[in-house]
Amino acid sequence: MKNSFSYFCCIMRKFWMLLLTVAPITLSAQDKWDLRRCVDYAMKNNISVKQADVQARITALQLKQAQWNKIPTASFSTGVGAQFGRSIDPTSNQFTTSQFLYQNYQLQGGASIYQFGRLKNAVLAADYNTQAAQADVLKTSNDVALNVANYYLQVLAANEQVKIAGVQIAQTKEQYDNTKKRVDAGALPELNLVELESQLATDSSNLITAKTTLEQNILFLKALLNLDMAADFDVDIPPVDKIPVEPIAELQPEYVYNLAKVNQPEIKAADLRIKGSEKAILSNKASLLPSFGGFYSLGSTYNN
Repeated sequence: MKNSFSYFCCIMRKFWMLLLTVAPITLSAQDKWDLRRCVDYAMKNNISVKQADVQARITALQLKQAQWNKIPTASFSTGVGAQFGRSIDPTSNQFTTSQFLYQNYQLQGGASIYQFGRLKNAVLAADYNTQAAQADVLKTSNDVALNVANYYLQVLAANEQVKIAGVQIAQTKEQYDNTKKRVDAGALPELNLVELESQLATDSSNLITAKTTLEQNILFLKALLNLDMAADFDVDIPPVDKIPVEPIAELQPEYVYNLAKVNQPEIKAADLRIKGSEKAILSNKASLLPSFGGFYSLGSTYNN
């Protein structure tokens, strides 16, 4: 029995040594999200970006449809039937009383010759709308990236606020303990202790509010990333001295405005939609004018 107990103790000692060895590795390998990773992940998985991409693909299909409308049309059909009693023979168009089987074939189609630019302007309008939809994808991606950066910074700020509130509680608690000793010794009135109790309660409330704000910002950030709300998530806190900050005083407002007019996708999308609307107006006006086209139809009928 003594040897069994010694063997059991040896096994348990090795188990705890292994656990203490693995635990630091597990903690150090905890996955944290930096700002670049958050933005890249949101670009691929955010619902708004996916919706904008689907809309862009729909407009691309509409462009193809507008282009295919310029191609001549053709259709083929056939039918099989049987006739009994007195009926009209479809091959001779004469009355007959014979029973017979018949089959017909139809080939027909048409081509547009001239429509005063209706199809051409419709294609140009669809092309502009497709480019505008692609610009909308970039705009949505930029908006999502900006929102991700905003909530990422709010998470960092809320995390620091939690630390500040914790330090404030520790300082108030230390001051409370010192004051309590002096009150117990009769050096200070009990009112000072009551005031510190009130201050400690206020600091505790501030800590709870800071933690709640931190959790809310994390949930907002998870929603932008389209992550499961129950999944483990933690942001990486970068060193302050390594964060690049552009000097605001060196930025000229006129230069920034002109640069935004050229590069911002929402400006491009609005300009493209104006051009597309102009072409759509020309296409609709052409629909009021006569159009010229050619049509053909070939048919054949057989019976036994």
